Amino acid sequence: MEAIQQSPLQQDDLTKPTILIVDDRPENHRVVKKILSDMNANFHSAESGHEVLSLVLRHKYAVILLDVMMPGIDGFETASLLRMNDETKHTPIIFITAADHTEALEFKGYEVGAVDYLFKPINAHTLHSKVQVFLELEQQRTKLLQSFHDIQALENKNRLLLKSIGEGILGVDTHGQITYTNPATEKVLGVSENTLVGADVAEFICLPTSLAGNATWENCKIFEHCAKGYTYRDSYGLFKDSDNRMFPAEFIATPIYENKTLFGVVIAFQDISQKRSIEEQLSRLSQFDTLTGLVNRSTFEKHLQQAIKRSLRHDREFSLLHLDLDHFKQVNDQFGHEVGDILLQEVGHRIVKTVSDGDIVARVGGDEFVILLENFIEQHVRNEAVLAEHLLGHLSGAYLIRGHEIYIGPSIGIARFPGAGEDSVSVLRAVELAMYRAKKQGGQNFQFFTEELHLQALASLELEQKLRAAIEHQEFALFYQPQWDILNNRVNKVEALLRWFPADGSRLGPDVFIPKLEEMGMINKVGEWVVEQACRQAQKWRAEYPNPPCIAVNLSMDQLQREELPEVVFYLLQKYQLPADAIEVEVTEGMMMQNPQQAIEILNAFQRLGISVAIDDFGTGYSSFSYLVHLPIDTLKIDREFIRKLGEDDKCEMVVRAIISLAHNMHLKVVAEGVETEQQLAFLLEQKCDYIQGYYFAKPASAAEVRLEV
Repeated sequence: MEAIQQSPLQQDDLTKPTILIVDDRPENHRVVKKILSDMNANFHSAESGHEVLSLVLRHKYAVILLDVMMPGIDGFETASLLRMNDETKHTPIIFITAADHTEALEFKGYEVGAVDYLFKPINAHTLHSKVQVFLELEQQRTKLLQSFHDIQALENKNRLLLKSIGEGILGVDTHGQITYTNPATEKVLGVSENTLVGADVAEFICLPTSLAGNATWENCKIFEHCAKGYTYRDSYGLFKDSDNRMFPAEFIATPIYENKTLFGVVIAFQDISQKRSIEEQLSRLSQFDTLTGLVNRSTFEKHLQQAIKRSLRHDREFSLLHLDLDHFKQVNDQFGHEVGDILLQEVGHRIVKTVSDGDIVARVGGDEFVILLENFIEQHVRNEAVLAEHLLGHLSGAYLIRGHEIYIGPSIGIARFPGAGEDSVSVLRAVELAMYRAKKQGGQNFQFFTEELHLQALASLELEQKLRAAIEHQEFALFYQPQWDILNNRVNKVEALLRWFPADGSRLGPDVFIPKLEEMGMINKVGEWVVEQACRQAQKWRAEYPNPPCIAVNLSMDQLQREELPEVVFYLLQKYQLPADAIEVEVTEGMMMQNPQQAIEILNAFQRLGISVAIDDFGTGYSSFSYLVHLPIDTLKIDREFIRKLGEDDKCEMVVRAIISLAHNMHLKVVAEGVETEQQLAFLLEQKCDYIQGYYFAKPASAAEVRLEV
């Protein structure tokens, strides 16, 4: 197995323009970089609006490719903030979105400052062409700027004045008297030139000095540096206007010499009040959740770490509550994300009204909130359970939003430090586990973290560590189970099954480690590896057998939500010089019913590429025949639970007959999974089932051992 890792970032080439790609899905970054890989440019990546705002303070970008729909600060709000900053207000922004193309959406993008709009799936040629235009403009701007700098280098002692057009200019003699000024200075200070000329510069600048007492021009740092022939810079000086109002200014003081004698000092300054305001706003955005105004996750974790230090220092406990709204996704699906956002704001407001002053409330996820209780022991008026009861009552009342009456309640987990862990990571994991237990109890209740949950947490953490090592040390392998084509009496398809062989010799089934990979967010990487391994094996079998089998690979829920998945599979087929029918993809009913419309779109994309699709575990009760009619599928796989009861349960036999008849009437092939007995086989032969798969014919085996010939 190839190690699934992300290559380290290379240092930027300062001679190249830089493109910023913003998308909350890392796989989309790879797609865009691949499309633009031939461009002579650096690439930076950001997965959230917060990260963008941090990056633009440190880097200059030729163009920003900005996803619209992101958690936290969305693309529109991010663009608005960028347009407020003088450094980024002219940076080209191209919006990229998977949302439906509507005039209202497009108008909103242009209103907040976008120069163009692209809709997913991205047309590679269009994206490449548009970005190329802005890179060429950036190169022309850079050349013009360089030419300007070259001209400046040839200027005489008036170079500073030419350079500072638009900035305030003050000429000061060696005694600190203002000798000349410019219109920008008069406007910023609110003082006329007649009043300024001849005045003491100390009336308008707080002179910095290293000495005690009042500063004078002769003993201030500005004059001291300039008298030695040095330029003095200050990124945060204080100036005073005509109303004696102090304001921050960035300034540079340059000595002026005539015949090697100091003639005076030129001070060029700029009011940075607006800049400071934006920096303060960005600082706030980095600490607070923009939707609810509550503390965000990163800031909450800092508060938690400080609470742990205080707890250890004073030998006292504190508690955490983790709240997750039950069935919040249904609210978004039924009423839309705008209503969902307003609901989250109202939930946050009710939580704050329920807790006491000093308790810290944070929004740490989509519909997840945490509360840090440090003072409940000293107050002696409530405990965690009492607060949890109050929260259940206050949050479960009706919410009236945009004419809709919405009812929703929380599942609450409770944990104490140090009993639930030794550090911030472990105590957060503990309270989250307690919350999940509350959900398993049906929701609308609270549960405490227990020793049993502690052991589960340790086991879960150990499994995560072992899985990360498994990816790094190539401990995964593919086994293959044949599907027997009854009519033609041959194997024309095999199912690829992921197996794990840990270095310690233990064995865990896919029913254990695959859900954990999904929880860790690593299933997409592993899933892509599975498809590539299957393609590699298909290429080998095509060289060995005249009639090589098609390989069926199982997709995960996360993979089925990736719009670019069909293109990724097709790319791998091309890489290994395979026809489209070399691979079949399998999805379950339950996966499709999570988001039927999106599933149909992705499966349609597979069909257009010539890649066949099978529905696994069919008949388990999730399916909707209204969707089944529209699904672009080729094969139904009957769930093994029905096959297991053939000959024992008349109702199961009726279901199997109905599925086979339904499939054949829809011109679909049928695979019976889990066939283990002669009696089951006889029934399936009688019903003219197309394929059988199970231990009766062959167990899953490695590529070297799998039985491909009857």
